[in-house]
Amino acid sequence: MPRPGGPALAPTETSDVGERVGDGTSASTLPRVVRRDVTISRPTPDEGAAATLLADRITLDGERSMTASGGVVIWYQGTRLVASEISYDGQTGGVTLRGPIHMTEPARAGTSDETILIADSAQLDPNMQDGILRGTRLVLAREMQLAATEARRSESGRFTVLDQVVASSCHICASDPTPLWEIRAKRVTHDAVKRNCISTIRSSAPLAFRSARCLR
Repeated sequence: MPRPGGPALAPTETSDVGERVGDGTSASTLPRVVRRDVTISRPTPDEGAAATLLADRITLDGERSMTASGGVVIWYQGTRLVASEISYDGQTGGVTLRGPIHMTEPARAGTSDETILIADSAQLDPNMQDGILRGTRLVLAREMQLAATEARRSESGRFTVLDQVVASSCHICASDPTPLWEIRAKRVTHDAVKRNCISTIRSSAPLAFRSARCLR
């Protein structure tokens, strides 16, 4: 079945634990990390914690701005971020990331609450949870995969609003990326607390099925 334009689901990764890091990210896709600890403090009345950063290269611009690149890993308030490059603006506290980006909460790995957020680029708020992500994939409990052109996160990551969405729980093969079934929606809102999704289905794109050729 020809696929209309828009986001596409990615091939499902293998379940070989030896080829993954703790949050499920394929180890082969991550650059080698050379440990270099830098702590960025921007405390607020409600948030006294600082972010921990590891990267191959770190450039400081004065005392308030920083760029890190090569194997970037960030831990902040239970969230783990992996990216190719990050720029931190000390004036606003905003963070710009260039991907591939993986955002996870390691404490929820392997549970029904596990969420993996993957993106090509992102502009995040100081809390490292909210902001805009482009070229996004949201994987829920290692089962449901949602691909979107853009995602907006709010309320400390509780709500994720995805635009122009393709969703499926089918196993995706690299050699045949069209799933057995998929749902296309104009917009999907994921509530991480209530653990549900509310979608606006495109009237011109009904539920699509095809012959089973890629089942595990």
